[in-house]
Amino acid sequence: MKTLPINVVIEGLPVLVIGGDFEAYEKVEKLLAFGAEITVLSPTLNADLQTLLDDEKIEHRAERYTADNLEGYRLVFVADLEESVREQIREDSRELGLLFNAVDMPHLCDFIMPACVQGNNFTIAICTGGKAAGLSRQLREQLEASVSQEDEILDVLDSIRTIFKRKFNTFSERRNHVWAILKELEAIEEKAGAEV
Repeated sequence: MKTLPINVVIEGLPVLVIGGDFEAYEKVEKLLAFGAEITVLSPTLNADLQTLLDDEKIEHRAERYTADNLEGYRLVFVADLEESVREQIREDSRELGLLFNAVDMPHLCDFIMPACVQGNNFTIAICTGGKAAGLSRQLREQLEASVSQEDEILDVLDSIRTIFKRKFNTFSERRNHVWAILKELEAIEEKAGAEV
């Protein structure tokens, strides 16, 4: 399955998570990190979801699913229901133009949530099309170890970019000057390494 990699701003976005078990909790935890406004639809909640509700981090509707439950949401996640129910929710979601995700059922999904390396200024996503979540996790861990200083570099580059946007009129002028600075920094770093 081919997927288009896009980064979606979900801060403040109303998101519905259907299910009250550990799978639902894992999905809610990921979504909360990006500022989504989450409602969990399930007759019962596991202890972790109940804690999030008690801490007022999520809303809860203690009901069984009906198509009316989809009104007002932009993204729909389904966690712990039978495949036939997930298929019905997918059909209902599509009729309303909502994006749908079924945990561990990529063939039903409109989108897949990749494993992410998340910095303050960047996101690197790893997606295996739902075929090998363990491999995605392993690649994420390897990348996390190798990009630990990138946020600091990105802050510096953003400052340079802001100055260059004021100073140079075209993108190519800005790009050429940035590359020249980066090459000079690389040369200084190599020289410092050689002297050690």
